[in-house]
Amino acid sequence: MKKGIFVPALLLITTVILSFNSCSKDTQENKKGDDKDTMIDNITDNIKETDITLTPTQKPNLDPLVNELVTKPESQDKGPRSLAYFTSWSSYDRALAVKDIDPNLLTHINFAFANLTEDGEVIIGDEEHDLNKDFGTELGGKDEDRYGHMGQFKQLKEKYPHIKVLISIGGWSWSHNFSDVAADPVKRDRFAASAAEFIAKYGLDGIDIDWEYPVEGGDNIMHRVNDNDNYEMLLKATRKALNEQGTEDGKTYLLTICARATGRFILDANLIDSMQYLDFINLMTYDFHGPWERMTGFHTALYDQNKGALTIDSSVTIYSKYINPADINLGLAFYGRGWTNVGDTTDNGVKQTAQSISGIGYGLGTWEAGVFDAWDIVDNYVGKNGYVGYYDEMAQSPYVFDGITWIGYDDEQSIKVKTEYAMEKGLGGVFFWEFGGDRNLVLQKVIAETLGLETAQ
Repeated sequence: MKKGIFVPALLLITTVILSFNSCSKDTQENKKGDDKDTMIDNITDNIKETDITLTPTQKPNLDPLVNELVTKPESQDKGPRSLAYFTSWSSYDRALAVKDIDPNLLTHINFAFANLTEDGEVIIGDEEHDLNKDFGTELGGKDEDRYGHMGQFKQLKEKYPHIKVLISIGGWSWSHNFSDVAADPVKRDRFAASAAEFIAKYGLDGIDIDWEYPVEGGDNIMHRVNDNDNYEMLLKATRKALNEQGTEDGKTYLLTICARATGRFILDANLIDSMQYLDFINLMTYDFHGPWERMTGFHTALYDQNKGALTIDSSVTIYSKYINPADINLGLAFYGRGWTNVGDTTDNGVKQTAQSISGIGYGLGTWEAGVFDAWDIVDNYVGKNGYVGYYDEMAQSPYVFDGITWIGYDDEQSIKVKTEYAMEKGLGGVFFWEFGGDRNLVLQKVIAETLGLETAQ
């Protein structure tokens, strides 16, 4: 991930459906994997009738960790969870800082991103802003903690002890080394040890792994057919290191991951087995549509008239069959996706042919072509400059259209509906990508109130 650039995460679905998301984005078509007894070829088939039949996979046999018993401590996070991703590049053009966060609206913050080296060492992603930039002492705390995001999070946690802050490792731009590191027991152990040392050094509460993506890769991302087994071993090694660090520090550390919305990821991460090491997962239920398609579409649709479409509901349905719903956070997007030169005004431009938006300049909250911060859409598009606002009841998503440019996004109403959906399905909570898209905290307040967070009362 490059500083100052928003790169939302990618989702992929096998052969028929393409979609995109991060706890970061991808333009590479999903490659259909080798034949496996456990292959999920189509998420729709799985939702309708097919169970995943899991067969034992061959584990690496040269690593003593294979036969070692590693368990996670009893989780102290019983939910509901409201988790924010806060990015290191938010302090560049967006001019946001940790002091702009209202911890009363949150339970967790994932700071994105730390990087990992070819040798597996977890390192600071942006030394200038993560360690050196003077953000002042508005949060209070020690004077030395005025420097960098790391220092600011220390100040935040001292003032709001309920908040859990995790470091997210990888993301769309920094996932290249995961496959090699996970495949090598020595590098894997180095990753685990350095991750534990990282959070102990900076006073954080856990590790979030955003590997995009095991088995199928991303844009020029190294990947292997046995990434699934290696991913499980990486998580096991990391859990072991966190347990040992926690014993030394007298703390219990969290281990979480970002998960693609497609059911295929359950296999690509050996997720059913891997859950024994994880506290919860962040399910990236967004970027179902985007500029890789030449048709407008709701990228965070709750439902779709096409029963084979990838939606929030289809993703939650398949995941909930194999993962305890309480261990799942539903992903919400604080940004919209747009197209221009819409070919037909029928249905107010919904599901009509269109072109991707090339070039930036559509608004103050636009940091990537065709991507618009949620606050920017509300402030500068809805009911302004010829844009008319609409709401799709099936998708439970608002959109604006001026006859040429179409933008689908989420607002207070749709965020409330989707948060209520998460609670109705017994999920552990929600997370959102990312804080900068809701700089006025409007959507975060809706989430906190809907979840009934005590801190939001």
